[in-house]
Amino acid sequence: MGKIAEEEKIEVIDAEVDAEIENMMQGAAENKEELDKFINSPQSREAIRQSLVTRKTVQQLVEIAEGSSKEEAQTPGEGNTPPTVEG
Repeated sequence: MGKIAEEEKIEVIDAEVDAEIENMMQGAAENKEELDKFINSPQSREAIRQSLVTRKTVQQLVEIAEGSSKEEAQTPGEGNTPPTVEG
């Protein structure tokens, strides 16, 4: 997955990591201070960054696959072209 992310130039900026942390914090009911300390550690931030890269890579692959299937559906080929009437 990392190689694909690299080839597709998929990156995650700090603001995206911050937004993901904010979403995680909203779901926490207790011990928000402890969770905040843990989740904002360099190791946790890097793990979150990698998770976001993976998510974005999968999204990119889905978009590529959907684009390919749409192109195939639009490209006339055998069986896709209506018969012509000559007269």
